[in-house]
Amino acid sequence: MMNQLTQILCAGTTVLFLAAFSSCSNSSQKNGGKKQLEKTVKIAEKSTVHSGSGAPAQNQTASKPFPRSRASSGTRALRDNKTALAELKSAFRPAKQIFIVKTSSDTVIVGKAGTRIHIPAASFVNETGGTVNGEMVFSLIECYTPLEMFACNLSTQTVNGKLLETGGSVYMDAKQADEPLKLKRGRSLKIDFPKGEEDLPGMKEFTGVKNADDIIEWNDFAAQNKAGRKEDVFAQTRNMVESRGAPQVYLIELKAPDKEGQLDLSAVKLNNGEGTLAAWFEKQPLKEGLLRERFSNGYQVEVQLKMDQKGKVSEVKSTLLVERALLDELRRFLLKAPAVNRTNIRAGESYPAILKAKTLTKQKDIKEYYTKNNLEWSPDYDFNFESKDDYYTLSVPDLGWVNCDRFSKDPRPKTDMFVAASKETTVYMVFTEISSQIFAFRLGGSYKFSNIPVNAPIRLIAIRLDNGEVFLESKDTQVMNGNLSLYPKTKAVKEDIRRAFEF
Repeated sequence: MMNQLTQILCAGTTVLFLAAFSSCSNSSQKNGGKKQLEKTVKIAEKSTVHSGSGAPAQNQTASKPFPRSRASSGTRALRDNKTALAELKSAFRPAKQIFIVKTSSDTVIVGKAGTRIHIPAASFVNETGGTVNGEMVFSLIECYTPLEMFACNLSTQTVNGKLLETGGSVYMDAKQADEPLKLKRGRSLKIDFPKGEEDLPGMKEFTGVKNADDIIEWNDFAAQNKAGRKEDVFAQTRNMVESRGAPQVYLIELKAPDKEGQLDLSAVKLNNGEGTLAAWFEKQPLKEGLLRERFSNGYQVEVQLKMDQKGKVSEVKSTLLVERALLDELRRFLLKAPAVNRTNIRAGESYPAILKAKTLTKQKDIKEYYTKNNLEWSPDYDFNFESKDDYYTLSVPDLGWVNCDRFSKDPRPKTDMFVAASKETTVYMVFTEISSQIFAFRLGGSYKFSNIPVNAPIRLIAIRLDNGEVFLESKDTQVMNGNLSLYPKTKAVKEDIRRAFEF
């Protein structure tokens, strides 16, 4: 396995596996891709890992009472319940995973729960838009289980109250020398969320928004994008796709404009007898520089190519506004093209052409390309080509909280449900038939759950804090129009909380 990883690294794609950070148990993971997790862990045990400093977290499963703050005089201090609840959740919060990433290389990181994040080279800038070179620190938090969602304040409702089914959530950030970084305009990260036992069609990306109660709710990214997200010309033409293991193959495809009477440069034959000009383009994989950066993201541009008396490209002009550095690289690239047959070419005349990004994404296509162009293909490149059926794959242009969800398909009528409880209590609803969990908001003397399907089987979990002591009550029931009362009276230890959310 180490030989396989080494060859992948040498091929130009850095694969970083999670360092051995301790975190709370992920047993009985709901919709979390267990098969992939087992595979990932086995790989990680034999791989070089990059980690942050610091001792591993202590085991969180010991059944001990929750600690209570004491005043310096030895008398018990009254604690703010909101702070106490935050401390309670921290006992179950998944550890932040740290990866050291070279900004100059395409990188794939694999989280402990099986999440894969594809980071293209040269994709980050600093807060002022400045270029980032060298190494950066990329952080990841994965949430797949109800307990992890509870600990991270994650709800499966949109900001306008629509119920979601979740395939997992991740939090991402990037820094260099403690300075926050962000993705360049037009760049994106591809995230593979491992599927559970059931394949849920219609999964898409949602971005997290914190509400007034510090709960993370979700915005439909696609709808938000249609509503007027500002993107530059590169983002508008972006169609980012990547290969799944072997070095990516990024090409520039030469196409003819769809204009009657125009010479099709792509079909013009080369003087050396090695096919057409378009065929030459096919043999020029982009390995670095601005051309690779742009044409690995679905870019396309229309140009005018002037030919000289020998049939070689002598001048390149763009019909659209193109940044100078990119046009300079494009000129250098095209000036290397071999001479073409001048039967239909006039010296000094310009001919239109479309240069379009072409990315090989399927294993068989990449393997065929390597063979056809006498490039060395290693059998170990097959290692990382999991079936797309193993993952929900999303593309996101921002860091922060990202959710892989779909809108609930439950056809039953919707209702609001009220739970009577004291103001020191927090009430959670976990759906037992779908992967969904929501928070109630307080309305008068009750807690309200909105827009939920009638008769859906649920577990209600009420947690009350009183001067640092934790009280718990859970109840398996169904969504109903009437009211319920939950007044937790039983003292709880950590294992009680765990059992309430993991079932």
